[in-house]
Amino acid sequence: MVGKKYFEDIWDYDVYKEIGNYKKNVLLIHGEQDDSVDIIYSEYASEVYENVEFYRVKGAGHGVVNQMPEETMGYIFDYLHQIDIF
Repeated sequence: MVGKKYFEDIWDYDVYKEIGNYKKNVLLIHGEQDDSVDIIYSEYASEVYENVEFYRVKGAGHGVVNQMPEETMGYIFDYLHQIDIF
């Protein structure tokens, strides 16, 4: 549970200003049918991050990894290979 203090502290917090300071690699994967978090937030984040790969998964909702495991894991493995983790 969160209380009044949480909302007071977070009220004026600009998450996009904060993530703009992050300069390392970022992978964003978002289901186009997500009804919990609108894809517009990831679209905007993909414009703010300096080093980002952004994938929209058609037909997937909020549980994109469980709904489209092969496609999602393909993006993840390709990305890890691209940034020389794999």
